[in-house]
Amino acid sequence: NQEDDPQLKTSFLIKPDEMTISDDNIIEWIPDDSHLGLNNVQIVAEDGVDSDSQSFSIFVNSIPSLNLDDSLSIELGDTLLYNIQAEDLNQEDRVEVTYNGDLNIDIDNDSMSLRLVPSKNKIGVQAVELVASDGHPNSSDSQMMKVLLFTRPELVGLPSKEAFVGIQFSYNPVF
Repeated sequence: NQEDDPQLKTSFLIKPDEMTISDDNIIEWIPDDSHLGLNNVQIVAEDGVDSDSQSFSIFVNSIPSLNLDDSLSIELGDTLLYNIQAEDLNQEDRVEVTYNGDLNIDIDNDSMSLRLVPSKNKIGVQAVELVASDGHPNSSDSQMMKVLLFTRPELVGLPSKEAFVGIQFSYNPVF
């Protein structure tokens, strides 16, 4: 037990660059993108009389990132096709993008595209949150964008085609 024997000394046999052992025998490391993937570590602990070694591996993951437009717009009756920009520095990880809202959105993760068919009951500005994950725990990025679902104004009534001298003509356009 390290706390019972203050003479215990820990050192590396194999380690990634920048990994250190503090004076308290605590292994510390802040990996960068050059360490992506599996990193092997082998340490030895010595007390002056005997020693023991340990080998382990640490997988360095990068969190996927989304880069979405701030806002989009689509007219009722049209279909919005949008290319999703998602990146993960771990090239071996498959990034999955999901949407969990109530708009009619389909996401194709093979082509990284979003398809939205607007419905009448969702006209207006809608907040859309997409989440990109590479399947590793605590490794996801979420981003919001605004989508304007709109209809073009369409006059549905016609004014009277006749006006009279001395009587006010009024017409209230109906859309």
